[in-house]
This record gives sequence, structure tokens and C-alpha cells, in this order.
Amino acid sequence: MASAVLFVGTMHGLSLLFGFIAYKNLGASELWVGVIASAGYCGYFWNFFLNRLTARLSLRRGIVVMMATSALLLSAAAWQDTAGPYCLLVMVVLLMLGLYEVQYGTLVRHLYDQDSRPRLLSRRHLAIAVATAGFALGFGAMCEASGQHLPAFLVAAVIMGGAAAVFHGIPMRAEHHMEPFHPWDVVRTALGDPRFRRVVIILTLYGWVGAGSQPILTVLYKRLEFGEAQVGQLVAIGTVGTLLGLLLITPRLRFAGGISNYRLCFGASSVAMLVYGAVAFNDPGPWSFAMMGIGAFVFGISLAGFSLAMQTTGINLAPPGKTTLYVNALMIVLGVRGMVMPLLSAKVVGTWDIRTALTVSIVVACVCAGAVLMPGIDGRAVRATADDPQRP
Repeated sequence: MASAVLFVGTMHGLSLLFGFIAYKNLGASELWVGVIASAGYCGYFWNFFLNRLTARLSLRRGIVVMMATSALLLSAAAWQDTAGPYCLLVMVVLLMLGLYEVQYGTLVRHLYDQDSRPRLLSRRHLAIAVATAGFALGFGAMCEASGQHLPAFLVAAVIMGGAAAVFHGIPMRAEHHMEPFHPWDVVRTALGDPRFRRVVIILTLYGWVGAGSQPILTVLYKRLEFGEAQVGQLVAIGTVGTLLGLLLITPRLRFAGGISNYRLCFGASSVAMLVYGAVAFNDPGPWSFAMMGIGAFVFGISLAGFSLAMQTTGINLAPPGKTTLYVNALMIVLGVRGMVMPLLSAKVVGTWDIRTALTVSIVVACVCAGAVLMPGIDGRAVRATADDPQRP
């Protein structure tokens, strides 16, 4: 939990600031913001082709390498004052975060048993949410006070280096490795299992909201003339929503299905998109920040549901001996749509306007929320997995 607070909390605290700094301060285009937003999802796609390389390192050691590499690259990005080099370095940092999440998702079943998994994962996400709120406020204020991103990035790099040291010291009875798989296995899983196929279709559509919202919000923040401190405050408000969702809502829910695991996520994000749309379709006013705060808070609740759903769905749907394949297949699907959707939303914003993009977001979110509430959406009962043989 300490390593997650230091690494994931820091990365999430900087996540929206990465693109905002590039767009507002370094003159990057909307497309660059989309590329930055898609970079983290490239890490999800890494194992589609390079899983045999990744499997050579134990999951724990691989995670340590990713944390340390992220710290070094962020240190280099701190000194950049032109858009190109800055964006490229930040993209690789986010790629490391995406790959970390895949590796951690594969390691989850070795860290927590089936019965304690929702509770302990909720607690972990709770700690990350608290840290993210603090880091977002701190990094945003540092950037605005200094007029540059150098101090904030260097502090963040030191914190992430500490996360690598903490994770390296975690005692484990054995060094677990990711089982290698063939890319065709992922395709066969996505097409052959009807319950997994439903997850793929709806998550791909939802990608416009989940992955594509960052370029849209970045442009909206500039249109509203927000500064780095205000963006940091909105990230913190959204994180409070995630915090309360993890504290009060997700521990009371069952994440034992497939696509039904995303009901909280899709429902809350529909409300958030409606709030953002209300801001975009009106002239900016003194109420704009408060409304954006409400939208960020509700969207934060949706992220709480999404996090738990992503870390349980692949395990729930996997047949015996296929847990690693299903977890990685789900992350690869998430990676593909995550690479495409931010670029597509950035293109729509650049070609048309912010209102068109948010209209699409509202429609997509509401369609996903309606689909996931359909009776029997998960199909037949969840099968037992190799690591949970007694689960019905």
C-alpha cells in the first residue's frame, strides 16, 4: 500500500497536469494532448507482442524496474521547455504506468485471496485516492507558483524512486512470473468467449468517455481560463469522489460478474458528462468552477467502480489455468481503445468544437449505462478459476 501511495498516487496526481502543461505552457496542439492521454494505454498493449520478454523478470522485480525508470524519465522531462521532447518523455512515463497496472493486475491473485480481494483492493484504492488528492493540490500549486513544471516534476521523481525502494522490500514466499501467451490466444479469447466479448464491445464504446475525456477536459479547462492550481484542485475533488466511492459504495457491492461489474462506473460517468456538457453549452461564469467540481466529483465515483471492476472481471471470467491470459487480454483491449479514443476525441475537438465532443460523450455514457443494466447481461454463471476452485 505504501508503494502504491508513493507511485500511483504521484502519477495520478500529475496525470491531467501532463497534458495541460503541454497545451497551455508549451504550445502543444490538441493532437499532442490526445497522444499523451493515449500513452498510458500503450503499456496495456505491450504484452500483446512482448509478453515473453516481460515474463523473464518476476512480476515484483519488473514492477520495481518500471517505477525506477519512471522516476528517471520524469526527472529528464522536468528540464524540458519545448513541446516535442517534453511530450515524448511524458509519454514513456505514462507507458510505464500502464505496464505497471498490467503487471500488478496479474500479481493481484498472489497478494489477496478471493474472499478478501474486494475489501483489500478497496482499501488500497482508498489510500491511493487520498494520496492523489494531496499530490494533485501540491503539484498544481508548485507549478503555478514557480511558473514552470521543474520543481514539481523533480519532487515527484524523488517520491517515485522511494516507491521503487519500498516495493523492492516487499517479502514474498516466491517470485511469481507472468505465464507467456501467444497473441492469437488473446484474439481467440476476445472472440470465443461470449461473456468476454460483451465486455470487449461495451468497454470499447465506453473508451470515448473513459479514455477520451482527458483531451476534451484539457481544452475545456483552457476555454474556462483555469490555471494549474485550479486543475490540481479539480483532480483533488475528483479524487475525493473516488475516495468516498471506495469507502462507502464499492465495499457494499459484489464484483463477481463480467460486464455487470461496471454498473456503478457507467451510471456515475453519465451524470458527470451531463454536468460537463452543461458547462460547455453555456458562457463561462463564476459558477463554472463549482459545476466542474461537481462533475469531477461524480466522475471520481465512476473511477472507483471502474478500478474494482477492472481488477476483478478478468479473474471472474477466466476458466481454470487461463487467469493470466484473461487478465492480460482485458488490459490489451483496454489498451487498444485507450490508444485510439484520446486521438479521436482530440481530433473532434480540433476539427469541430468542445460541444460536439461532449455531446458524443453524453450519448456514449448513457448508452453504456443502459446496456449494462439489461437483465442477464453477464450470461451464464461465473466459472471457477484455477486459483479459486471452490467458487461457484
